[in-house]
Amino acid sequence: MKLLIPPHIGWPLLVVSLLGISIGASMVTVFASRSDGGAQVIDDYYEKAVNWDATQANQAASDALGWTTTLHLEPLRPSGLRMLELTVRDSTSAPVTNLSGTVKLFRPDQAGAVATIPLSEASETPGVYRQQVPLSDPGLWDVQVLAARDGTPVYQTTLRHEVSR
Repeated sequence: MKLLIPPHIGWPLLVVSLLGISIGASMVTVFASRSDGGAQVIDDYYEKAVNWDATQANQAASDALGWTTTLHLEPLRPSGLRMLELTVRDSTSAPVTNLSGTVKLFRPDQAGAVATIPLSEASETPGVYRQQVPLSDPGLWDVQVLAARDGTPVYQTTLRHEVSR
């Protein structure tokens, strides 16, 4: 038994099928492009570009200090928060104390900070700063430390950390 579609039905069916495939592919493309929240725009991107030289000078001054920062992350708590512990040491491995400032959490695939938390020193251990942070999603995270002493910025660093469940 041979099934033949008459030409007056087959050709229009072929054209409609090709148009349907094209429309379907376009809809899939639109959906995929919107699935991650759409376009990412960096806040104050113009000001950051204008101040690029000053930002790089601050980073060079911070790097010249020779300070190091280590990061330790505790397991996820039922509240959806984790305890983030940063240990800051100077070039002689002595603890660095009396810093204030902020800790900003970024996802490498997103333009803006996910959270900004004040930098707070643990009272029992010099040079150790502890904060509760909303790092519930697994994957790569950037932890940016912007530290100041007496209101003057002195140290900045960014640590990349892979968070597991």
